[in-house]
Amino acid sequence: MHHRVKRGQGGLWCPSNIVAVCGSGTTGCHGWIEHHPDTAEAKGFHVRPWCDPALTAIRYRWSQWALLTVEGGVDYQ
Repeated sequence: MHHRVKRGQGGLWCPSNIVAVCGSGTTGCHGWIEHHPDTAEAKGFHVRPWCDPALTAIRYRWSQWALLTVEGGVDYQ
């Protein structure tokens, strides 16, 4: 599980802030996200701590833009 706003920066365990990705922080998709922070931010996988992840679109399933809701839903853009 990947926190879009990092836990150390106040990121919560909530559906709008968590995405399931393969690998660990150094391998797979999770590793890619951690090793390419600027590109990951452009795709919505990293969110700055002063931003609300529920209002920050993500490339859902790496293709379509969507908002992740606090209730656990997906709102396609």
